Amino acid sequence: VGTRLGRMVVFDSSDNLTSLQQRAPIRKGMLVSFTGLDELTAHFPQVLELYAEHVDRGSLKYSNAVNVLDVALIWDKTLMPTEQVFVDTFTQFLKPFSTSLRKCGLKMVTFLVVRPSEYPGCFTFRERNGYEEDLTYRHIVPPMAYELELERLSNFNIQQYPSSNRNVHVYYAEEKPVPRARNTRAIEGGESESPAEADRRFFVRAVLRQARIFTGTEAQVSIPDAERMFVEALKMLEMAMVDARFKKTEHNHVFLNIIPEIIIDSNTVDDAIKRIYMRYAQKLLKLRIAQVELKVQVKPSPNAKMIQMRFVASNPTGHVLRVDGYLEVKDPITGATTLTAIGEEYPGQLQSMQAQAPYPVLSYIQRKRIQAHLIGTSYAYDFIELFEKALQEVWKHHTQERLMTGYRRKKMPTKLLEAVELVLNGQNELDEVKRAPGQNDIGMVAWRVTLYTPEYPDHGGRQIILIANDITFMSGSFGPKEDMLFYKASELSRKEGLPRIYLAANSGARIGLAAEIKDVFRVEWNDPQLPDRGFKYLYVTPADYRRLSEKGSMNAELVEVCGPDGQVVEQRYKVTDIIGAVHGLGVENLSGSGMIAGETSHAYEDVFTLSLVTSRTVGIGAYLVRLGQRVIQNKGPGPIILTGYSALNKVLGRDVYTSNLQIGGTKIMFANGVSHLTVKDDLEGVIQVLNWLSFVPDRKGAALPVIEAVDPISRPISFLPTKTPYDSRHMLAGVTDSSGHWQSGFFDKGSMIETLAGWAKTVVTGRGRLGGIPVGFIAVETRSVEQVTPADPANPMSTEAVVQQAGQVWFPDSAYKTSQAIADMSREGLPLFIFANWRGFSGGMRDMFDEILKFGSYIVDNLRTYRQPVFVYIPPGGELRGGAWVVVDSLINPEMIEMYADTDARGGVLEPQGIVEIKFRRRDLVVTMHRLDQKLMELNAQLKSETMEEKKRDLKKAIESREEKLLNVYNQIAVQFADLHDTPGRMKAKNVIRAVVPWAQAREYFYWRLRRRLAEEAIRSQISRARPGLSYVETTQLLVRWLQQYEEIEGPSTTGGSPPLSPARGYRTPSPALVSDQKFPVVQERDPWANDRLVIQWLEEDEINITRRIKSLRQMHISDQIHKLGREDTDAVLSGVFLVLQSIEDPHKREQLIEQLIQFAAPMPGKGHGNHRGPPSP
Repeated sequence: VGTRLGRMVVFDSSDNLTSLQQRAPIRKGMLVSFTGLDELTAHFPQVLELYAEHVDRGSLKYSNAVNVLDVALIWDKTLMPTEQVFVDTFTQFLKPFSTSLRKCGLKMVTFLVVRPSEYPGCFTFRERNGYEEDLTYRHIVPPMAYELELERLSNFNIQQYPSSNRNVHVYYAEEKPVPRARNTRAIEGGESESPAEADRRFFVRAVLRQARIFTGTEAQVSIPDAERMFVEALKMLEMAMVDARFKKTEHNHVFLNIIPEIIIDSNTVDDAIKRIYMRYAQKLLKLRIAQVELKVQVKPSPNAKMIQMRFVASNPTGHVLRVDGYLEVKDPITGATTLTAIGEEYPGQLQSMQAQAPYPVLSYIQRKRIQAHLIGTSYAYDFIELFEKALQEVWKHHTQERLMTGYRRKKMPTKLLEAVELVLNGQNELDEVKRAPGQNDIGMVAWRVTLYTPEYPDHGGRQIILIANDITFMSGSFGPKEDMLFYKASELSRKEGLPRIYLAANSGARIGLAAEIKDVFRVEWNDPQLPDRGFKYLYVTPADYRRLSEKGSMNAELVEVCGPDGQVVEQRYKVTDIIGAVHGLGVENLSGSGMIAGETSHAYEDVFTLSLVTSRTVGIGAYLVRLGQRVIQNKGPGPIILTGYSALNKVLGRDVYTSNLQIGGTKIMFANGVSHLTVKDDLEGVIQVLNWLSFVPDRKGAALPVIEAVDPISRPISFLPTKTPYDSRHMLAGVTDSSGHWQSGFFDKGSMIETLAGWAKTVVTGRGRLGGIPVGFIAVETRSVEQVTPADPANPMSTEAVVQQAGQVWFPDSAYKTSQAIADMSREGLPLFIFANWRGFSGGMRDMFDEILKFGSYIVDNLRTYRQPVFVYIPPGGELRGGAWVVVDSLINPEMIEMYADTDARGGVLEPQGIVEIKFRRRDLVVTMHRLDQKLMELNAQLKSETMEEKKRDLKKAIESREEKLLNVYNQIAVQFADLHDTPGRMKAKNVIRAVVPWAQAREYFYWRLRRRLAEEAIRSQISRARPGLSYVETTQLLVRWLQQYEEIEGPSTTGGSPPLSPARGYRTPSPALVSDQKFPVVQERDPWANDRLVIQWLEEDEINITRRIKSLRQMHISDQIHKLGREDTDAVLSGVFLVLQSIEDPHKREQLIEQLIQFAAPMPGKGHGNHRGPPSP
């Protein structure tokens, strides 16, 4: 026994070692071994005597036991007891020694059961548990337990999952019971939200005893051993999560402790963690891992001092990775180790906390976040962070694009986003407040958000009104307060002309019952003994009625119940109407839904509206996204439905539908044109919101967000459309051909975004940039496409219908899509390019039944009211025929629409073959043959002179044979003849197009034309506001006169070309091919008003004079109005003048105005009394 006991070993661990001057107790420990329980029982008192000899009596406190004892028990018997038998045995063994153990200051006693050919079993008994087993340490030797930091799991009841890897330990944890009030919140009407589920999670703890450093390509440093251990930890967690013994968990945690010191820089560790995290991001999301924690001892260099560090990688929103680094700093006085953030700019949540502090249970916000994630969306307040992350991605792309093309990049602003929450006050008005997330007491939140985008990087950025359902609050349902907040926020966006973004995730109008009546009402049965025979009415007692009527909860009528003798034995109140004490139980919610539906329709007309469907949106939620028109839908959890599938199944009486996605997922809503874009997650959705906003002015009526183009505007377009079917997207965006060469398109490279791509595929719509100027476009699909109508499971007779739709033809769906796109882009304030290549409308019986006439008319309606420049261009090989020409003709809106054509384009009523069938029939072909063919002319002459009938018959047969032989070629001649009626030359001669623009130079030509039209329309708008009532023609005449005055001052323009332009303004010399084509002159250079570059130069360089003239127009208008009013009521005008005089605070200015009035009122020399001067000329 003596050899086994040996001598006492004195040691200390890093969590207890302190200065010797403090006289703190030193931890003492002993490792003893016995061959069996009998030997242990016989010699255990001797073990305790050894401790008693070495205990520091002066400093020992029983409440702070520090010593340890490890007992190795060699078990060589054939029969092996269960683990519980060992635990019960050791517990009974230690119970009589508990007092002695405390006197010896033993913090824990660990029994190691050594079994042949097996890993030793380990059972730890702690003083704080009354020397009963601590399950946390089952089969973990004490040194390993310290490295795993198991003490930090003390806020949870844990259960160990057996792991095949002894270095990886998995624990299932449930938070210890807490009072229910901690996880509930009061809401309107005294109700409360459903209490959050208990915090259940897995803690995976791993220890790494070897860590090699590897430097790979691009100087990236990795720790392969750490990554292997991390993968092993994920594997063990995945196995534990499918174990039926454990409930579903969220917010799982992985801890990795690297024991050996590694020579590496802290920034390198940070980068390595980010790479590993992103490499396994999808796996981490699947395993619901919220945090990955790494403890490591690093040395920046071999001779540097070792630094204890801790890194915590988290992704609370599911989209924004954050890695916080901390130094472990020991307080020299208290000995406590605290965490100090490495970077002071964004200190993490663990800043200044103790390194060994227990893991906290989930906070209120974390529970909300998990609740939203389970539904498949982000928590409403997390979208602010998602917008910031999306802005970073947008700036990153913007910067890289400029670096790759050799342009000077813009520096990303330090501050990308500012958000202030909009909250309803007691008067149902909006207050702007800054408060912590999760303080909302209704299921709707709204913000005024300032975004610093590449289009608006400074000067206050651009603002939007952001409205979001909080789906974690009563399922995001719409009640009166939610409706009011939505209405007021949307109204604010209209008042200020700001874009309105709606994040939809809801369950429709709120459904409620009066809880105060539900708990007390009673039933008058037809037969109390037989309830199945039904009932007469519901009632409440007089006491309950008095209490409920004070709240206005119900209407009731008194009912007196009489006994057999006719005497009243009971009074009760029969319920006739349930009102409810809480506002928001039924029809009032529907009324509020109607209010916000009307507001959204109004908002679509007034401002830019866009909805991002992040989760299910039901009923009024579905109508709101449709009424806002522009919709981005999440492919996964974002169905747009009117009624849930389970409710539909009940109506149908059988299980027809299996999910809401089957009814309103992207396969339905993207295919029918409700959704414009689809995204895979919320972050991509927010990025698409920002991309769409980049085309839209920051406020209604403001200038377009023009950016510096990295794609040269003077470059020719290398992709050439053909008469054979091709992808029209290549014509617009460009494409890399089969040989790897880039063929450029019409728009700036990388700027085109297609919308409504899943619906009506014979038309392509979207937005792009031309020289940095945002525009909308409508193009034609020249290839045949399939229109698929899915079968409805509710109708067993229905089947999927697939219809082939030819290219270059408008069908009912594509005509509607065209009109819808025009309406959207008009309200966005975008110039519009229509690449017209339609042969006409499909007019069959089915198409007429499907209202193609109506939808085609919508195109005209929306073009007629378009208030931005519209350019209709027939591309190479394109044709515009019949009704297709009619609905886009420039005379629909001559102030805004201009038509152009390529040199190889065609336009006419019918295609040449059709014209020939009607206007150049066989008889006409024969006449033409006889007029042109020499041989036929000879045969005709012979026939005319021949007198013999037999020879005449032979000559006629020869003529007929010749006609048949020539028929095919003359038919081609006729087609060519008809085709020559449809050429651009004839279009220009008939003034149905403005100019013929060769395709290769179309990009440069339309850039300058677009710039000129935008600048011109901006001036026209100012003139209209200054002098209302001027017609478009009168305004044009005014501008032409101002331009002539400018030319008289600056000198006449060059007749043979464009006038010289200022290089400082970035104007380029026009290319000769663009200025004049030998066959088709593009512009009339002799007419200054037709010279786009000259007009641009004038509008920019003569801005001061133009502003002065517009001010004069305004003064003239006011003067005319006053004169008109004075003729109607002189006294009223004088009264107005007096009010104006009183409002002038400056006495000197007031006196000056009075003197002018006196001068105007004085008689003019040589005139009779009453003839006065008129107002001064403006």
